[in-house]
Amino acid sequence: MPWWYLLLCVPAAAWSGAGHLHIAMAAQGFLKEKSRQKVKELLKGNLVDFAHYEEKLAAASPETVPFHFHRQQPEWRCGEGLGSQGQVHCDGSEASYFSLLCAVALTFERFTHDALLREYPKSDFFRMSMARSDYWAELRALPQAKHYEEMLKSTEDELRWLAIFIGDMHQPLHWLLGTHEYGRNISVQSQGQAVSLFDYWETHLPQQFQQHDFTGAARKEKYKLEHFRQFKEHPHQMFAHWGQELAQVACDIYGDLPQEAADSRIELSEAVREKWGKLYESLVLRGGERLAQAMKELLAHRKHADGHRHGRGHVHRNSAKHLFHNLLLAVPTVLGWLWLLRWHFNGGMQAAKEHLKM
Repeated sequence: MPWWYLLLCVPAAAWSGAGHLHIAMAAQGFLKEKSRQKVKELLKGNLVDFAHYEEKLAAASPETVPFHFHRQQPEWRCGEGLGSQGQVHCDGSEASYFSLLCAVALTFERFTHDALLREYPKSDFFRMSMARSDYWAELRALPQAKHYEEMLKSTEDELRWLAIFIGDMHQPLHWLLGTHEYGRNISVQSQGQAVSLFDYWETHLPQQFQQHDFTGAARKEKYKLEHFRQFKEHPHQMFAHWGQELAQVACDIYGDLPQEAADSRIELSEAVREKWGKLYESLVLRGGERLAQAMKELLAHRKHADGHRHGRGHVHRNSAKHLFHNLLLAVPTVLGWLWLLRWHFNGGMQAAKEHLKM
């Protein structure tokens, strides 16, 4: 049985457009006006303009939905380590190339510049026998993914889907299939309404918030930061860490439920509803910041690629830090030489000789 056949076993549904819209609004709130305009040029539109892409595609082609979830063989399990010996790899078997985490990494990699990537320590994230140069071409070649063609007519479309995938990462029940089928096999009841745990997170929680709830909050959070965070590790490693972190959030959500009632309908307490509401808010802001961070990183890669094409030298991302370190070394050295020259000019050597004669 081919590995991709397993993806078809996931029931159809996609994160609501509201969830993606909230993350897009938060991301735009984290970006300064100049960066927002550059991202708009990169995508040929604002992030919010494409927030309903996944919802539209899922309605027209339900068989594409599984590509927005993460799958592992063997599956990650809460309490047993989220990865292989603590590491996360995209190798086609441990994690399929067309599952969520690999989709983010492979799409992002397509728009990076090699010279900039070399500044990071080598990543062990990808383990493959051959380079995957065109993720989307390979995805469209799969029979169940042919409907992506209508929404993949340009490189801008690929970047728009990258934004969607990063949003999907921050819906925690897109991780850990487990025996609960991403929470679909758990029934919860909230204020008289019965839904699956998955649908509660997929549609019920997002509908409790307005998009403006996150724009202002993101701007407020942005001002708390000393500077906008750049990737400190290889992008693949960053995505792997995000995946492990969000899979752990899924574990925490399952942990909030009474285990003895897992096979029956669970009445959500007011405390759990309030806790999950706050968690949803924090995940939207986290996802928005990371989406903005990823877009800024891609802008940096495009700038480096343009400079390379026009023969301009490669400006290292750590240039300012290295300049500061060099100044720390240079200033005392130069001052020492100036003092020595002044001492010599003022007859210091002759005075020293006369002192020795005495």
